[in-house]
This record gives sequence, C-alpha cells and structure tokens, in this order.
Amino acid sequence: MSAKDFCKSLGVALKELSESRYWLRFVAKRGWVKPARIDLLHLEANEIQRILGAIVSKTRSRAK
Repeated sequence: MSAKDFCKSLGVALKELSESRYWLRFVAKRGWVKPARIDLLHLEANEIQRILGAIVSKTRSRAK
C-alpha cells in the first residue's frame, strides 16, 4: 500500500470517527446513556483522533 493510499484510508477512519462522535453527542443529549459512560467514550474518541492524526501527519511528512 502506498503512503498516499494509507493516508486516504486513515482519512476515512477519521471521518467515521467524526460520525461516531456526532452520535455520542446525540445520545448524550437524549439521555439514553449515563453521562459518565459518554464522557469516557468522548475521551477515547479524542485519543483515537490524536493518534490517527499524528500517523497521517508523519506519513505525509515522510512521503515528501
């Protein structure tokens, strides 16, 4: 897999993560899940976003 394809795949993963975060906010507003559980999921989503973002950034910088 080329670096460009790899970054594209991670970009898709980041978009899916963004959608997941949207649904977490939606569920939280509806009160369907305890706030403590939602908070943990938000923290994990933020961590995953930072990890994927760092991977994309490093991969792009190495490809140049």
